[in-house]
Amino acid sequence: MDERLERLIRAFQARVAEAVVLLRSASIPLPTSTNDWVMTRIPGSGRLGPTASYRKHGYGCCVTFPDGEVDFDFGDRGQIDGFDAWRLCRFAADRLSDFGFDSKREVESIFEASERAGELERSGSLYYIRATSTW
Repeated sequence: MDERLERLIRAFQARVAEAVVLLRSASIPLPTSTNDWVMTRIPGSGRLGPTASYRKHGYGCCVTFPDGEVDFDFGDRGQIDGFDAWRLCRFAADRLSDFGFDSKREVESIFEASERAGELERSGSLYYIRATSTW
């Protein structure tokens, strides 16, 4: 996989993990499925500690930090490591060059190439890094 894309994915996943810690700290239950999240009765938006906030939507959540935001969907089984090119580009926003990309189109092109190469696998509307066997 293109190292720039992998670095962007890992940074996105790390930020999602931070967001989930904040959600749990605010006593917001994590779902076991996408439908579970849809049915979770919490306010549509709110504060997460003194510096962050969230906005619940569809199958996911957008968490705003002082230095940016991360928008993610929960996976079919409540996973938090799924992504797509749109979410990655939105996460990187005006920092694409920090990950070595010149444009959103370049991210999308490399993302599509990684999917074609079998490095990414799709489940529902989200993608995951394909697990590789080491034996």
